[in-house]
Amino acid sequence: MDSLLTYFISFKVIDLGEEGMEQAKAVMIITNDGQTMADEIYRQMGRTCTRMEGSGQISGDKCVLYCVVTRIELPAIRQIIRNADGSAFVTISDVSEIVGNHIKKQPAPQEEA
Repeated sequence: MDSLLTYFISFKVIDLGEEGMEQAKAVMIITNDGQTMADEIYRQMGRTCTRMEGSGQISGDKCVLYCVVTRIELPAIRQIIRNADGSAFVTISDVSEIVGNHIKKQPAPQEEA
């Protein structure tokens, strides 16, 4: 059992060193109020979301948000989702590669006084 634990810890440390803390995660959020949630994600994190319309077999029309964040940003986006819509359905997946210029974090908008 000790050797299994040692192998697991070694694998995780090597993975962290190889992938780094900036490893990307794809967050897909299915919610009733996508605009409000997308605005809040942008306001608090400086991340934009892609909005799509979806339709659940039982739940009806929904908004689907797709957002790419880093592993470090996951707790923040989870908190935003929980506060904005506690009944949202969320999936989080690893992203192995990103191609394009639209993945950099945008500076958070400044609040006007």
